[in-house]
Amino acid sequence: MDAEPEEPPHLESLLEEPAPPPRRSSFGSGRLLFHYTDQAALIGIVEQRELWATRAIFLNDISELMHSYNLAVTECHRRLRNGASPEQVPWIEGFIDYVENVGHPDPAQYIVSMSEDGDLLSQWRGYGDHAVGLEWEKLSELTSAWRLVKCLYDPKEQRNLISVAVDRALWELGAGHWDATGADPADRGSLGVGEQVRKLAPVLKHEAFSEEREWRLVNELVNPFPVEKVRRGARSLIGYTTIPLRPGTVREIVIGPGPYGDVKQAGASALAQLLPNSGWSVSQSNIPYLP
Repeated sequence: MDAEPEEPPHLESLLEEPAPPPRRSSFGSGRLLFHYTDQAALIGIVEQRELWATRAIFLNDISELMHSYNLAVTECHRRLRNGASPEQVPWIEGFIDYVENVGHPDPAQYIVSMSEDGDLLSQWRGYGDHAVGLEWEKLSELTSAWRLVKCLYDPKEQRNLISVAVDRALWELGAGHWDATGADPADRGSLGVGEQVRKLAPVLKHEAFSEEREWRLVNELVNPFPVEKVRRGARSLIGYTTIPLRPGTVREIVIGPGPYGDVKQAGASALAQLLPNSGWSVSQSNIPYLP
């Protein structure tokens, strides 16, 4: 009689291990993560003492989230070539078909993106002319509804995590975890494998973006469902939710490269007066402005 397959680890146990703290800011002594944004969002962060977390499907580049799904499709094709069991084949094929036909699965998450680097040209170009330095310890102490994750760029590490995700999904499918849905095997496969890959979607990024040294706050769309709001975006209306910040979370404002740097710095300093005894520092980018 064949032995029962050993239960693979939960992805959460691998992703929730304490990440090393970011490097010290070159602008100050705190351990900071920088959220790049525009003037309107900066005012909202200060006046409302909250961050805006964007629903994943509205991120500037949704293809970032597809990276994990594409890696999982490659892993699933490998398993089909290497002799997946007859029971597993329809599950695996169902997931592959789902990704290749849906195009952009909705991972059902809200995300805030931050960088360890407070003066990065690619971020200035992409997101705005202010970087808000947020205290790493304060962010890591947010409610359990939010998890602070450090993005992973190493291809080998990513492949290992994807392999664990597929192992976990196939084990759960074999144990009947998705039978109650009443779906056929292919649809159960797309649900089971997709659920595991979804957990990695905000974490795994292509190695070409490694200079960003990105961290993310991530909230799952589960009960209690976050209160979703809508704001104007460049291409469409954007769904988002808010994260209340603890006092002392905002530690620094960095003004991006561009004209009128002194005027912008004076404006950010005036904004800081809305939070008495905030202890903020305001500085300017070290990147030369090239019109």
